[in-house]
Amino acid sequence: MSMKVILLQDVAKLGRRHTIVNVADGRGMNQLIPKGLALPATAENLKKVNAQNEKTSKSASLSETRFHEAAAALKELTVTIEAQANDQGHLFESIKVEKIVAALSAHNLTVDAHDIVIASPIKAVGEHVLSLSHHGKTAPFTINIVAK
Repeated sequence: MSMKVILLQDVAKLGRRHTIVNVADGRGMNQLIPKGLALPATAENLKKVNAQNEKTSKSASLSETRFHEAAAALKELTVTIEAQANDQGHLFESIKVEKIVAALSAHNLTVDAHDIVIASPIKAVGEHVLSLSHHGKTAPFTINIVAK
């Protein structure tokens, strides 16, 4: 006999997350469901999974929209960040992603921290070219570090 289950995670040689697959009763009842890898394909569970898929796709499209808006705005904008530095222009501590996100939000730009790519640590005063990266798309932008 076989049963239909909804996969909650990718399962090797079986299927991807949120797909409905047929499996042997024993595998479904003894392995997949108890380990939290699947749910029985009931109408109620299908509704839950579909609702979760819609929520995920809306979130992804919102994130994509925010990326494009920020990339367009940053083409013409140089973000200035103040940091403590010595007389030679070396910073006392490197500029972290969180500080860049805060500076961008001061310009009314919402950017996820994991979308900012810093090629090498920022440890000196001056202009630095960074990039935003989101699902394979990149957009360069410039920050200017000035001494306090």
